[in-house]
Amino acid sequence: MSDPTHSHLPRHPSIPTSVRGRSAPRAVAVLLIGSALVSGMFGGHRTASAQQSILGGSEPGVQYPSEQYYLALSIYRDGDLEGAIEAFEMAMRRTRKDVNGQWIDAIPVYAMLAECYWRVGNLPACQGSLDEAFRIAIRYRGWLGQPDWDSAMRGNVQLAPERGLWPAAASLRRVPLNDKTMFRSGTVLTEQRLAQGGVIEEANIKLIDIPEVMRGLAIAAYRRRILLGPLSDREPLAEGLLEATKYPAGMRHPLGRTLIGAMRAAERFANHEDDRAIEDAGKTTTFGGAIHPLTPIVLLSSASALAATDQPGEAVSVAFQAANAAAALGQPEWVGEAMQLAAGCAGEEGATSVRQAADVAAQSIARDRVSRLAAAHCSVAAADAAISAGQLGDAAQFLTAAQAVTSRRRVVQPRLHAYWGLTSARLAAARGESTGEGVPQGIETGVAIFDTFALNSRFRGRPIPSVPGLYQMELLRSSGDNALGGNRGEELLEYYLKDPPPAVWRRDPVDAMARVVADRSAVESAWVGKALQRTDGEEVIRRVNHVLGSRFLRQLPLAGRLVQLRRLASAEEEGLPEAAKTFVNKPPREFPPLRQAVAQPDPEDPSARSSKAIGLEAITWHVALGRNDIPRTMPPALPDRDVAELLPPRAAMLTYYFAGNQLYGMVSSEGKTEIWQVAGAARLPRDLSGLLRSIGVGKTRRDRLPKNDGWKGDAANLRAMLIPEEAGIDPTRIDELVIVPDGPLWYLPWEALPIGDADGEMIGEALRVRYAATPGLAVIPVAEESDRATVGVVSRSFFAPRDRDADEKAVEAMMEGVDDAVRLPGDDPVPGGLLGGSIGHLVVAVAQTPNSDRPLAFSVAAYDASVSGGTLSAWIRFPAAAPQSVVLAGFRTPADVGRLGNGRELFVTLCGLQAAGVRDVFISRWAVGGQSTASLMRELIQELPFTGMSEAWHRSRDLLRQGEIDPATEPLLSKSEQKREGITGNQPLFWAGYLFASPFEPSSPDPEN
Repeated sequence: MSDPTHSHLPRHPSIPTSVRGRSAPRAVAVLLIGSALVSGMFGGHRTASAQQSILGGSEPGVQYPSEQYYLALSIYRDGDLEGAIEAFEMAMRRTRKDVNGQWIDAIPVYAMLAECYWRVGNLPACQGSLDEAFRIAIRYRGWLGQPDWDSAMRGNVQLAPERGLWPAAASLRRVPLNDKTMFRSGTVLTEQRLAQGGVIEEANIKLIDIPEVMRGLAIAAYRRRILLGPLSDREPLAEGLLEATKYPAGMRHPLGRTLIGAMRAAERFANHEDDRAIEDAGKTTTFGGAIHPLTPIVLLSSASALAATDQPGEAVSVAFQAANAAAALGQPEWVGEAMQLAAGCAGEEGATSVRQAADVAAQSIARDRVSRLAAAHCSVAAADAAISAGQLGDAAQFLTAAQAVTSRRRVVQPRLHAYWGLTSARLAAARGESTGEGVPQGIETGVAIFDTFALNSRFRGRPIPSVPGLYQMELLRSSGDNALGGNRGEELLEYYLKDPPPAVWRRDPVDAMARVVADRSAVESAWVGKALQRTDGEEVIRRVNHVLGSRFLRQLPLAGRLVQLRRLASAEEEGLPEAAKTFVNKPPREFPPLRQAVAQPDPEDPSARSSKAIGLEAITWHVALGRNDIPRTMPPALPDRDVAELLPPRAAMLTYYFAGNQLYGMVSSEGKTEIWQVAGAARLPRDLSGLLRSIGVGKTRRDRLPKNDGWKGDAANLRAMLIPEEAGIDPTRIDELVIVPDGPLWYLPWEALPIGDADGEMIGEALRVRYAATPGLAVIPVAEESDRATVGVVSRSFFAPRDRDADEKAVEAMMEGVDDAVRLPGDDPVPGGLLGGSIGHLVVAVAQTPNSDRPLAFSVAAYDASVSGGTLSAWIRFPAAAPQSVVLAGFRTPADVGRLGNGRELFVTLCGLQAAGVRDVFISRWAVGGQSTASLMRELIQELPFTGMSEAWHRSRDLLRQGEIDPATEPLLSKSEQKREGITGNQPLFWAGYLFASPFEPSSPDPEN
């Protein structure tokens, strides 16, 4: 298909001046007529007279809208959006103007300009044109009482059928209407009227295509609802339009009442009066059993309203009727949109009928060269439905046919191209492609096309919002407190925080998927801010949990939809939240085979295990790319109980959240959650950097180890800033503390902070400390404890970087005390992502610096950096098995080199490993190495299979702090420091850089409550 970037669309060389009819002209006729000829035909007295007020009589040779409008329509239907925009702009210059601005003949021009901008993806310009159409209709209220409806009818006329019809469309009867209806304008001039002054226009007759003006208004109403979604609900312009287009007093003419009623049905849809829109559409789509020019758009409005009900299948037949009527009336642009809506509403059962109908329409339109836009759109909709029906060979043919049409000269359709890309990605996944061996071309190409339009769209070099959901969020963000005040504002924020409702998926999968994968951080921040204003600690911590989880999911393909499906397919149903249980019990057609395959034991052979994983990934991609509402289970949401009640007895949770440049702290303990704002947060990076330097972290020159205990004062200052006395971190009341940091707080060695004054007991001495990436991960286990006791060890020049033999001896000594330990990678290396079936605990003693911009590219096991299946992103894929524990003793963050980042590398690594099924993670903020780390690791892995990570870590740390250290065996220390005596492991440099992340077991609710 054509280039989706549309950063520069080619300018149309000329404006065609051919046929007056509604059907698309031959391309050669469009291209050969030059602008000079256009000027000659439409310039002069006709243009001048169209701009003047006529005193009396009629305007011979003048009509509204002008001929140029219909020529622009033909270009639009031929698929050339840039040429159509230029042609409609010229038609706009030919519309009538008075002192109030443009007259009602500009309404259809604005409506079709909006359609051009809609298809190209320029939504701000689209809304601008729609709003202008609405304002004109409101400004000239009363105009519906001025047409001579008798003159609109053509008596005893046999209408020739349009080209490109199929039997269902050809069988429809059309109301024979004139395209020049007499319209009474002006007033009878009297002395009183002359005395009033102002703009004076004598009573006269104008020739207006009234049905086309009304059709334009109905189009604008339909599109504005699709564009603005919930933001247009009871909105002033939508309500004003309904008020301005009421039936004129005494209106009895049946044709006039039918056309006005049809137009108002679309307006009711624009105003979110869906029930009335459906009811009115049923009464006004035909006149005397025949269809009229407003029939297609009114039926499409009705079908779109039905798509939001619990019976979306009812929309399919209405969408078919809309497509048939559009073809019969020479409005092919609506055929494809109707078929797309039918494909979204049909479901698996009705997909075959949609495939057949869309295919027939595409072939008929293409055969008679009616509209390249319609032919391509119908072909993509047919492919969409064919995939849902499992007819993959047909789907491939339809996509090829669409590509053949749109790759022709001057066919530029970015929105349709994005729909094509998303559908082609679905087809690739349905055929068995996956990301198990890197992203195959089919899925990668399709998703890239979608991403380019939905997330990176540009119009004439400027970035623009191109899909409704993202445009609505931008409008909401830019409106600030004006839109977000009160309950309505909070409801809107929650609406956009959730994945799109089924109606959005049915109407437009491109819009729905864009909302899923988009960065919603601005909406999330405003949502948390609402709870912060109320200082509701319980609600704040729930919202922070959601926001932190979203930060991780945004790093993943399709914003984590694949991760959710893997968990849904592999987790026990009892442990899932209610929404997840509903999905498992009423899943899409492809999901049960996935769950059954996951339940089967993994093959022992690594290659067979890899093949199985690739097959599972293909199914997962297929489900994830479909119109499916996939519940979020990872990172886990907090249950509907007070957060503090989820903690074990005598445990507390400290959670921090940066709201812009303000920092908030929350403590959950003893059945309640308290919240406070951290004073002086602006100086936090400076104070934190000072503490790290004072204990020797990140210093590249001079000695690292402090000469005295001055660092304790820095630690006490930070503790006083971050944990006020009222937080209740009191060893007499709590034994365990879980910390959920945010931003640079990930680099803070919390265990080294004092409970009280600088010389008092440290947090790590008084309490058992663990960390969590989100509050939900602190209290909800992501995996059950495993009985696999094998410890896999990876080590490379870490304990003695300059002495290979000493390094090997340190590794051997570390593994001696473990009965079931293996050295990895071994003779037949297995990628780390496939180790879960054989290794219970993975220990990696290798200095590694992850890429902060691409944390998922980090090689967890260190030896498989260049092997597919070795990255953290590969760990998150199938197979859904991982070691129970992962120890990353050489993990390096920016703090290791004297800088502070935003903690992203630690946050994403912890979330990623736990999303992969790792229960316990032990990771370093800065790499130490040397004999001190070797001793720590030896004690840790000896206890790990027996007592678990928590006990093993606290025991090994205590032993390290009590023992002496030979400075000559510590690569971090300078030459002068290697001569110092009496150095012990009690120095924070050696032990405070490690953090242990693991969930508590959730506490059981009191049965008496």
